Amino acid sequence: ALLKTACEKLFIDNVSNKHDMLLLRFSQEGDIDVLSLLDALKQDSRFKLLPKQRGIIAFSEPWQSVEKLIVSCADALNALYDRMQKQTEKTV
Repeated sequence: ALLKTACEKLFIDNVSNKHDMLLLRFSQEGDIDVLSLLDALKQDSRFKLLPKQRGIIAFSEPWQSVEKLIVSCADALNALYDRMQKQTEKTV
């Protein structure tokens, strides 16, 4: 439930687990500020852009169980959203 709520705020419509990472896909219909997103992503090394997979980012914390990875990802996505909101407030 925590991860679902965090994903909805950022228009992430699909999450999958692959090789100890969570792959997060952004909805094509989502209205997200890409520049704010990229700036916020740079501030957390656990997120990685996947250049060959457009619209997908990876979240990883090595040696974590899937359950802990999900909780950590939800917390990181909420922090990411907060950073994006602050960035938006600065530019308005």
